[in-house]
Amino acid sequence: MIKEIGTEIFKRSQASSKLFKKNFFSDLMMDWAMKREDVKVEMFRFVDVLPTLKTNGQISDHLREYFLASKADFPQAIQTALKAALSTSVTAGMTSATVKKNVSSMASVLITGEDSSRAQKKLKELWDSGYCFTVDILGEAVVSEAEAVDYQNRYLELARGLPKLAAEWKPCPLLEETSLGKIPRANVSVKPSSLYSQIDPVSFDKTVRGIKDKLRPILSEAVKNNCFVNIDMEQNDYREIIFTVCEEIFSEAEFVDYPHLGIVVQAYLKSAEEDLKRLIEFSQKRKAPLTIRLVKGAYWDYEIILAKQRNWPIPVFTKKPKTDISYEQCTKTLLDNYPKVIGAFASHNVRSLAYAMACAKENGIGKQDFELQTLYGMANNFKKAIWEMGYRIREYAPVGEMLPGMSYLVRRLLENTSNDGFLKQSGVDQKGMDELLRDPRELV
Repeated sequence: MIKEIGTEIFKRSQASSKLFKKNFFSDLMMDWAMKREDVKVEMFRFVDVLPTLKTNGQISDHLREYFLASKADFPQAIQTALKAALSTSVTAGMTSATVKKNVSSMASVLITGEDSSRAQKKLKELWDSGYCFTVDILGEAVVSEAEAVDYQNRYLELARGLPKLAAEWKPCPLLEETSLGKIPRANVSVKPSSLYSQIDPVSFDKTVRGIKDKLRPILSEAVKNNCFVNIDMEQNDYREIIFTVCEEIFSEAEFVDYPHLGIVVQAYLKSAEEDLKRLIEFSQKRKAPLTIRLVKGAYWDYEIILAKQRNWPIPVFTKKPKTDISYEQCTKTLLDNYPKVIGAFASHNVRSLAYAMACAKENGIGKQDFELQTLYGMANNFKKAIWEMGYRIREYAPVGEMLPGMSYLVRRLLENTSNDGFLKQSGVDQKGMDELLRDPRELV
């Protein structure tokens, strides 16, 4: 059944071959980035540093440093064109301005707006197109309590404003009705590290209290206005903190029976299955089920580098097929425990999504009783195909300014253009459908 569903997704997606939305920086540059590791690394290094460059001269200098250095072995077309463009002060200035504009355009494809008011148009467009969303405020790991209060206020604004905005939209049963009742149109994802500047696993109890104090008003506002709140998972150092925060605050009298709360499990962690069982047991103790968003994880490089620096065991699977196996095991566990928990499966991998769809069907779970999630601006051909098959798709829709948004942008692009990434393998490497739908257990 998995292969049958996956084949249908592929066939439906052939009519729309773009992996990213139109005007995504440059199709040629992205093609090179996914084919050439050296181009990709330097390109994303440049994108990451660009918001700190204040003048055209600084941008020109960094273009030369990253793309024209003697050690660079980039395609001749890039180097020739760039040398000509940077040959005089006039053309260098024009080139720098154009590059900055193009990178901003790239950010606008993956980021819905600089603030919630500017994102409203794109969020309504999503809804009108048949997709729902969860809004995430870009930025994490605040360095002062003043900054943490600012993030808290922005989340409060979303919890108040989004439900009022969405109330005016047209009804869409696929996006707001389940067998257990209606779900909110407004959905917000919260990063705990953005709410408390002194987050530290060593100061565990104080950190948990600090995050809860900032999170509680946001949850209260969400309950008052009927807004879904999902707690994002971050680096592994914060995993136990985030689980403890959720277990404690979701058990408080004000929230224990609120059915629109969620948390994330990262399948690339070796602890994923145990994490999931822990949350299932906790959900059973509440008066309403939790929604669990299953992701593969976006901090893979960070976790490996940090573990090696500390000489600690690496917490993530180092081979991509093992992460895919973990994801499928967790998918089955989630769906086997419906309605104790509600499953939300976030991936761009057609095999992973087809597995969730097949597993739900085998368990007699209706299409409206779980959801599939993707990143805003990516894999549009696949998400359209899945939508046509009658499944609810929720897009992870970031809101934020360029500077804090660059780390998100670079992390997502590195993740989705990696050699093992599904988007690269399907769109650039042109691997066959049978290979892309292959059971990951056969690859270990």
